[in-house]
This record gives sequence, structure tokens and C-alpha cells, in this order.
Amino acid sequence: MSLQDAMRILEQEADRRATAEAELARAQAEEDARRQQAAQALAKARMVEDARQALTDLLTAVTTTYAALLADDEAAFATGLESIYGGTADVRKAARVSQPKATSTTAAWGSNRNAPRPLRPHVLEHLIKHPDLAFTANEIAKVLNRSSGAVANALDTLARNGEAELVSERPSRFRAAKPQDA
Repeated sequence: MSLQDAMRILEQEADRRATAEAELARAQAEEDARRQQAAQALAKARMVEDARQALTDLLTAVTTTYAALLADDEAAFATGLESIYGGTADVRKAARVSQPKATSTTAAWGSNRNAPRPLRPHVLEHLIKHPDLAFTANEIAKVLNRSSGAVANALDTLARNGEAELVSERPSRFRAAKPQDA
């Protein structure tokens, strides 16, 4: 075997290796795309099934609560309202499409916090919208998408100012203050 033959064989082998590597990379990319598509289809099917289950449970809670209201069963009505509040949270949770979380490039604590915005007016507005119902800080916090501690502080301040009244202490439930007859 001559030096030229050896060089030709090495060149052919290098070309074959490059072609094989490109083919393997293409096959791997196709497989990755297929797996991602399958994972997305599975996630969507899971989200649809979870949403259906949560909506069915919520519909059951609303129906039984309405029946309790018509039957004037206060205990069942209160229990039903709690089920409805929990059910709406389950529906929101089930309807969320799972998106990959964005990675933050900031290292500071609290960098992902929302800008401050007034809370008491929103809490009071919620209480006024539902004058016959009493809410815990956690229930209002879920509706307003705010911290339950911040909502509890706002409720305490509103109660001190006479804009809200404490209905029960364990758990602390508040409602809008009834206007005083003058």
C-alpha cells in the first residue's frame, strides 16, 4: 500500500464519519422534536382532563349549595360556599397551561416582586360587592392575587376605621360594615 492509497483511505473515512455524524445529529433532532410534540400533546390532554374534573366538581358544589339555599339549610349553604371557593381555585389551577419557567438573571432577593399598589380599596371593594358574606383574609387574597398577610393587615385597618366589621374570630371573617342609622 502506497502513501497515496493510505491518504485516500483516510480522506474517505473522514468524509464517511462527517456524513454519519450529520445523519446521527439529524436523527437525534427529529427524535427530540417528536418527543417534545408527544409531551405537549400529553400535557394538553392532562390539562383538559383536570379542567373537566374541576369544572364537574365545581358544578356539583354550586348545585348542592343552591339546593341548600332553597332549603334554607344554613350549615349546608356555608359548607357549600367553602366548596365553591375551593372549587374555583381548582378550576384556575387546572386551566393553567404549564409553561417553562423563565430563568431570572437577577440575583437580588425580591427582584420578582410586583410594584406596590394600594390594597385597602380593593379589599373594601370586594367586601362591598358581597355585603351579606363574610370572608377570611385568605379567601380575599386568592381573589385579588395578593399576599394573605397583606390582606389581613388591610382588613384589620379597615375594621379599625369602621369600614369593615369582624364577624368571627376563629377563623377571622370580615364583611363590609353596615351603615349606621343617623
